[in-house]
Amino acid sequence: LATSYNNIGNILHNQSKLQAALEMHQKAKSIQERLAPESLEVAHSCHNVACVLQDQGKFPEALRKYAVAQSIRTRLAPESLDLARTHNNIGNIFESQGKLLQALERHAAAQSIRERFAPDSLDLACTFNNVANVLQVQGKFRPAMELYEKALTIQNREAPQSLDVGATFSNIGLVYFNEGTAEKALEMYHKAKEIQESISQDCLDLSITLNNIAEVLCVQHLEGKKGISLLQDSLEYCQKAQDIRKRLAPDSLALADILRTFGNIYHQAQTQGYQEEAISVFMMDPVDYYDQARAIQSEHAPDSPDLARTLRDMAVLHRHRGNTDAALDLARQACSIWEKPHIGIVGGHPRYIEAKTLLKELES
Repeated sequence: LATSYNNIGNILHNQSKLQAALEMHQKAKSIQERLAPESLEVAHSCHNVACVLQDQGKFPEALRKYAVAQSIRTRLAPESLDLARTHNNIGNIFESQGKLLQALERHAAAQSIRERFAPDSLDLACTFNNVANVLQVQGKFRPAMELYEKALTIQNREAPQSLDVGATFSNIGLVYFNEGTAEKALEMYHKAKEIQESISQDCLDLSITLNNIAEVLCVQHLEGKKGISLLQDSLEYCQKAQDIRKRLAPDSLALADILRTFGNIYHQAQTQGYQEEAISVFMMDPVDYYDQARAIQSEHAPDSPDLARTLRDMAVLHRHRGNTDAALDLARQACSIWEKPHIGIVGGHPRYIEAKTLLKELES
């Protein structure tokens, strides 16, 4: 019966029905703990529960369940692919929290097992993707791209129309975006979107891709391309991303990214005078969205680059409004996070340079 509950939970999880999936996995765990509390079956159910909690953005709870799974698996099956999956997922949480060096340690542990027991597998491709995600946040874009391409080679061979391939395209798009190649980024994001929508119109991966597209369009508008229509398109993509995320995982870190994008859109609308022109879709105050994003990030990942980006964007807004002291304080906070040793960024990271340049301008 416990196996059936877990199987149903996995199906529901794949359908992004997170709360229903959680209930199934918890039922399985409850049965297994009564029968054999220190068994691999309990570890399996704890891992499944943690996976759902992770997607819901409940990182402390997820880490506690992963710790139970890791403890049992390390003792009973120290070189199993299941243990590699637990290392992998813990690494992903650390990456989301901005604990990048700890994330790399976990992914290295997963990679060591997978290279020995599952070379050229989708699991190994997943590890390549996850290591690349960390390197990208650190600003090491070329090494990240090499790993994404390795992952994509395996994925195209083993599962060419899967959510994994869509996620890799989206990640490659992020590299291009960070390198300043917006058109290439959009090309990759639309490839990801096409795959993701063909599988599910209502999945968390799709919400990430939609927000990524919105962010690129917002930047292109800032650079003076195509006028108001571009910002309207950006707002539409951002709204779709938010609708999915709020329905499936409210208050998660990915929702904070979407809220920051809303803030940037409304800030640009304000700067361009669209609010004065009474264009109703642009009448919102960007401060509200930045504050919501900062609240989520401060709670779940207080030392993360994502929070640093939000603080920097808030500083730009306050400078634009003439609140120099507030802008200066926010810019200092942003730079302080980027410079923390646990992040391990390279000095030329474009987002760090943006924050540092803003700080110097405000201090001068």
